[in-house]
Amino acid sequence: MKRLRSTLAPVSSALVRCIGSTSGLLNRCESVIERAFAAGFLVHGGFSVKSAGDCWAVTREGGETLALRAQYEVTLASDPWARGVDPEKVFARPDFAFFRDDRLLLLVDVDGHDFHERSREQVRHDRERDRHLLRCGLRVARFTGSEINTDARGCAAEAFALATLGGSPS
Repeated sequence: MKRLRSTLAPVSSALVRCIGSTSGLLNRCESVIERAFAAGFLVHGGFSVKSAGDCWAVTREGGETLALRAQYEVTLASDPWARGVDPEKVFARPDFAFFRDDRLLLLVDVDGHDFHERSREQVRHDRERDRHLLRCGLRVARFTGSEINTDARGCAAEAFALATLGGSPS
């Protein structure tokens, strides 16, 4: 047991230092599932993560870097269907948003069963919101809590790959 503790100590302290230096985004996460998704980037061997204020600069092995923000607020300003509605009203606040040079590429929602799948009304609301965002030219990727609990690193890598497939129109 003592040998196991001495073997794990450097790994644990390195992880604590890494999380401490990137805590800005983790502090904006509002659920355990969101923190697990974000931590998928920290423990994935193919990414490096640096704190950049309230977001992370996530760099994929090979050099591509995207900004990742948590709890990004989407307003109705760009929606042609929202006539007569206050354009500054927040319509959606997805869990994460990927950017390249201030250009929004992908919104990500991580759906825990307790909130997103609890009732038919909540499922209907989420699907309506997704269609609304699509009309605005914004792409949304959803990951379930069970997907993240099973493979947070894989979900993080897939979200990054989806964000780099292209972006929303300028």
